[in-house]
Amino acid sequence: MKNPITGVPLTGPGGYEGLDGPPYNPTPMTADWKKQWTVSDWNLVGWRYGMLSIAGRSDGGEVSMTRKGAGAQYGRWESKMMVKPKKNNPSNSWRGLLELVPVKSSKYHCGAQTITYADYTKGTLKGSMQINTLPKHSYQHWVSLTKGTEDGYHTYGVEVTKKHIAWFVDDRVVMRETHKKALSHPHLTLRIRFFGTSGGAFPMGPDETPALQFDWNRFWTLDRPNQLPINKVPKCFRVTTNPSAC
Repeated sequence: MKNPITGVPLTGPGGYEGLDGPPYNPTPMTADWKKQWTVSDWNLVGWRYGMLSIAGRSDGGEVSMTRKGAGAQYGRWESKMMVKPKKNNPSNSWRGLLELVPVKSSKYHCGAQTITYADYTKGTLKGSMQINTLPKHSYQHWVSLTKGTEDGYHTYGVEVTKKHIAWFVDDRVVMRETHKKALSHPHLTLRIRFFGTSGGAFPMGPDETPALQFDWNRFWTLDRPNQLPINKVPKCFRVTTNPSAC
């Protein structure tokens, strides 16, 4: 069953600003960028082709980066990323995720307060999202990706308000969930996760991949002039339980 990317164009502050363009007047990473992140393994994180990159572990385990700071309960988070396949071993598996997780670990509840706004794996042609809320509700949606999941950039965004959670993929609003049980979240912050089997380390050669390439990220508050309403957008395909919640 195909679910192509459809929906209304994404609008940003001051008028139209699509996800297919870079941030306007961005703030570049500074020399002390490492102070802004909590990282599970610094040996597997670095700069490559001018982008933040995460290499895979030799055992296929998780490498994660979590943004420090106060976070936000409401707003719009937007990111652009891709996964570079390993040229000399294309059979290696991988999975990349962009998530919003509670700033306070006490609010995490084994993932029961997490919003995943990008999740795709090697060999698939779709990207998926998931909204988890207490006690163990899970709202899920997915779309087909025209360029697949390998060696091609995709842009993702999620808007969290008191009335809805909207999901954006490649310059389109593709999902809007309004169920009250999906809208209860604490202050959230960005987490990037990558599962790969490259065994790479930085600096790494051009074939030492797969690696998750993170191009840019931006955050908007909800005070956005000229915002257009998000209407006639599908809700989540599936509502189920989250067995890992605790």
